[in-house]
Amino acid sequence: MPSSLSTPISKRRPIRVLPPELKNQIAAGEVVERPASALKELVENSLDAGATAIDLAIERGGLGLIMVQDNGQGLSSEELTLAVTRHATSKLGELADLTNITTYGFRGEALPSIASVSHFTMTAAAAPDAFESESHSAPEAWRVEIAFGTVKSEGPAALVQGTRVEVRDLFANVPARLKFLKSQSTEVQRCQDVVLRLALARLDVAVTFQTGGREIFRFPARQTLTERLAAVWPPALVEGLLPLNYEKHGYAVRGLTGATSAGQGRAARMYFYVNGRPVQDRVLMRAANDAYKGKLLGREYPGLCLFLEVPPEEVDVNVHPAKAEVRFRDESRVFATVRNAVRATLEQAEHQMLAAPAATTSPLAPLAVATPPFAAPSYAPAFLGVAESAAHSYAPPTLTQPRQPPAPPRQHSLDLRPTAKSEKYLPRSMQQLLAPEAPRNEPAAQPLPAHDQIACLGCVADTYLVLRLNNDTLALLDQHAAHERVLFDRLRSTGTRGESQLLALPLTLPLHASEAARLREIWEELNRLGFDLTTEPGSVRAAGIPAALTAGAAKEFLTAVLAGQAKSMDDLWKLMACKAAVKAGQALADDEMRALVEIWSASPERHYCPHGRPTLLSWNVRDLEKLFKRRP
Repeated sequence: MPSSLSTPISKRRPIRVLPPELKNQIAAGEVVERPASALKELVENSLDAGATAIDLAIERGGLGLIMVQDNGQGLSSEELTLAVTRHATSKLGELADLTNITTYGFRGEALPSIASVSHFTMTAAAAPDAFESESHSAPEAWRVEIAFGTVKSEGPAALVQGTRVEVRDLFANVPARLKFLKSQSTEVQRCQDVVLRLALARLDVAVTFQTGGREIFRFPARQTLTERLAAVWPPALVEGLLPLNYEKHGYAVRGLTGATSAGQGRAARMYFYVNGRPVQDRVLMRAANDAYKGKLLGREYPGLCLFLEVPPEEVDVNVHPAKAEVRFRDESRVFATVRNAVRATLEQAEHQMLAAPAATTSPLAPLAVATPPFAAPSYAPAFLGVAESAAHSYAPPTLTQPRQPPAPPRQHSLDLRPTAKSEKYLPRSMQQLLAPEAPRNEPAAQPLPAHDQIACLGCVADTYLVLRLNNDTLALLDQHAAHERVLFDRLRSTGTRGESQLLALPLTLPLHASEAARLREIWEELNRLGFDLTTEPGSVRAAGIPAALTAGAAKEFLTAVLAGQAKSMDDLWKLMACKAAVKAGQALADDEMRALVEIWSASPERHYCPHGRPTLLSWNVRDLEKLFKRRP
């Protein structure tokens, strides 16, 4: 039997021109997917008409009513009838115009498509100077009413200037379309998102938006981008936005990009514009995410609003019926421009966090690592590689022996310029990776001025080092994340040398068939890391392991790798750094804290661990005053 999509040749219908109603229905299926699509087309028409104020309202998620009223140039009575005719537009005149499109709409499909699936009413009053030709007069306002593609009435109306469009009973004549719509609240949210994206593109236009009689947005004209985002985005996200202004080779990227401390669980707050047009583009999305690589967790996304400006002939906006996507002539150039713009902004912000204070500000005191009086060291002396001293012993005071006053805290001066002498205080896992680095193409850390100093005030929960930065900023440094960053950077330059330590008792791990296949894939990489492996039936035997790992950490590392947690050499380094780094809750002695801070501060990307987690959280004086409610 033939399938439901095939028709016998003997019953084939002849080729014929489709009737206008069916043409409009097909066009509506492409352009008007849901109420938000219709709303977008109508608002874009208002913007193209030069409106400076647009009022919007919807009912029942846009199915009951979509109303758009503007104060733009309007239409004459002659043009009003043409406006609801397919492929009738004032935005294109010749074929060459397709390569230089500077308006939101240009196809002339939106109004007839919307009118074919709704009760459509459009009222317009032309401005006296709205037309280039003097042959057009500007008579009184005119109104046309269309019911599901059929003109019902037209005639004079009351309107001073601009256009008012009312769309009622959307999709009432195509109930099958209603089945594919989401809940009313979801459709409202999509309409809200459309309005917001267009309002962010035109800060010079006042926009109001209501749903069910309740006002959602009220954007005055000439707001800043930050002010408009502050009305809808969380304060913590808006306060961390970084201004971005980047130009190179005729391309420009402007807007705001989010701080790395405010990662989002979804990509819903990543807004992209190309020549002022809101778009959904994979190239731009990948470029922005790549700029945040290593600065956010793998499941996090930044909040940003980026405006890419390219020559009109370099982008094709005529590749999607709803104009939601574009095609670039040189995608690699666009990718590099956006990625470099965002990354440069982030790196500048990171450097400013530890930048020197103004010349009028006196430098802060040197590093002071305070050790509580009478406290025995947390680490055994052998861990530090020094002999046990009688000074480490402590006898509790008796009732007949007066307690001695606390000894003053020991002082250690810390210059952020890296030195080698402090490395001897590091745990063995740190020392293994501090051999002289091989040259690499990584950008060096931006050097800090010689007088920059950090005061280490102690440690909280044997995990967070409490620091005072030289610009009167309080900071917490995660010792595990900071050590991960140090080890990862060193592994990237020395991790393929194959330095290995032999084990007195080799490690043996059971090997599943799937793990055996994975082991064959990464055998060479493991050898370069320093593993000396041999396979036996159903198991793998490690006679040597990387010098940076203990036997227990090496076993955890191999188990994780064989389970597929690392897909590249970069992933292997991340995993190895994580296993070798000091752990949260692992107490560090004073000199170990000092050495860790010093070496971490010289890392090129010191503000993030290899997985994208922050290593440092900071609060300046203003932040502290807010926390203590000294200021609003």
